[in-house]
Amino acid sequence: MNRTPRVTTVLVAGFVALNAIAGGFGFLGGGIDMGSTITGRFPLHSPVLAGIALLAVVDVPMTAAVVLALRRDRRWSVAAMAAGLVLVGWIVVQVAVIRTFSWMQPASVVAGVVVFVAGWRGRNASDVPVQRGPLPASARRPRRDA
Repeated sequence: MNRTPRVTTVLVAGFVALNAIAGGFGFLGGGIDMGSTITGRFPLHSPVLAGIALLAVVDVPMTAAVVLALRRDRRWSVAAMAAGLVLVGWIVVQVAVIRTFSWMQPASVVAGVVVFVAGWRGRNASDVPVQRGPLPASARRPRRDA
């Protein structure tokens, strides 16, 4: 039973999700100020919109991957791969839009790649049940009328 990919997903995606929550709410509440030059490059020059986008694009997929991995849901690996790709894409778009470099950008790309690879390696994880959730309608037992 190799649970390393699933545990890696929980730890790395969880760390990214927590940072995205902090950043998103930091933008929403005004606690993060990137300065007028960078803020002027945000869509609609809005740090609030940037915070909402960070939460929606980075936090939601990473949190979904974490929750599914913790539940040992068979879909966790696909969610992890998607969340990893989305994070890498987010960083590429971020660099193109704000045209500013930070050490967090390559660190985030590495985290995205790690989450993607963990999902890829966990596609056939033996520590995840084959079927999760309700049975399809065709597999349900016929109802007996009393």
